[in-house]
Amino acid sequence: PSWLHRGKPVSPRYDGLAELCLTAPAGHERVVADTVLVRHPLVVCADDFPAVAGRITARKAAFIVNNAMRRAGGDEAYDLRRYLERFEAFDATHRLIFPIGPLVREELAAALPSRLLGQLAPFDWTPTFDLSQLRFQPRASLRPPYRIGRHGRDSAEKWLQQPEQLTQAYPTSTDYSVRILGGDDGALAVLGERPRNWCVHPFGSLPTPRYLADLDVFVYFPHTELREAFGRAIVEAMVAGVPCVLPAQLREAFADLAFFCEPAQVDGVVRRLAEHDALRLAFLRHAHQACARAFAS
Repeated sequence: PSWLHRGKPVSPRYDGLAELCLTAPAGHERVVADTVLVRHPLVVCADDFPAVAGRITARKAAFIVNNAMRRAGGDEAYDLRRYLERFEAFDATHRLIFPIGPLVREELAAALPSRLLGQLAPFDWTPTFDLSQLRFQPRASLRPPYRIGRHGRDSAEKWLQQPEQLTQAYPTSTDYSVRILGGDDGALAVLGERPRNWCVHPFGSLPTPRYLADLDVFVYFPHTELREAFGRAIVEAMVAGVPCVLPAQLREAFADLAFFCEPAQVDGVVRRLAEHDALRLAFLRHAHQACARAFAS
């Protein structure tokens, strides 16, 4: 585990697979694998990684980079030099580095030394989704108060850093009911107090399908300097038939599957979506089908 997860228990999601999980090889026991998946740069850069990796031999190794190199404030998210040293030292006949999405691919293509460019995988290792858990149920019509919101981690980098922009992205007028799943401490640090039209649920307190079924529009505007590696919550909204309104920096990842604008334009975009039901529903079917082709498990 990375330092972020050290000491945490194994997630209950693995309970049904416990007999198949080797969580702590005893002594100097070695593991010989056909394929090894190594996910997250902080895992590779963790202090304990060499001891664990040193006991593994594989035919193929996929190193999945699901994080941008820098955080919103400009701080280094992980040590690229250490990451690459450990990638090259891993005992596998074939090794590839898989970006999680186009932004991470662009970063790696610019940062990798020439000797490793051939080991940048030809396709991205995007998350997958169980479509049976996310029912496609777009709303036939949208009326005030428009129910907009977002769900995800609550940290400073996941919220706009200017109060005016934040209240533009999530309007405080009575025409809107803002539903937040995941907490809003990061937003309160910017605004000082919670707007009266916000309803906030802690992270994990509601099942994602239930939360999305209560939304008219999914609105996500993170810190302007955040380089979002993928955006899993956005895809979940698209699969469920909720239109997504996003900043321009996410256009490369989601192309024609969302609506892109500035925070000040969110109100106008939501109102236009409410004016054109047939076009909105056709668009949502297109987004759902595209996500099903690209991300279905």
